[in-house]
Amino acid sequence: MIPIKVSQIININLSEVEAREVAIKYICERFDWQPSYFIRMDEKNIKNFVFNRVVVYSSHSFESEFLIREATDRDQRTYQVIQDIINT
Repeated sequence: MIPIKVSQIININLSEVEAREVAIKYICERFDWQPSYFIRMDEKNIKNFVFNRVVVYSSHSFESEFLIREATDRDQRTYQVIQDIINT
């Protein structure tokens, strides 16, 4: 993203869907998150971890999950806010 300084006011009307997309994109950039991330508890260690769900393409396509990191409180809050935006 390139910051641009303008000398006039620009009004942009966003639909509900577009506004949600902008909010999610901003939150992801600000809080080191991706829309494909999710949090799941490891039953053995009783800890939450951040995973990335991606589609892998070969002769067939399939979903795969990759461990990113142990979930922090910030990760959990970020995930919850994004889920709230998606589900409202």
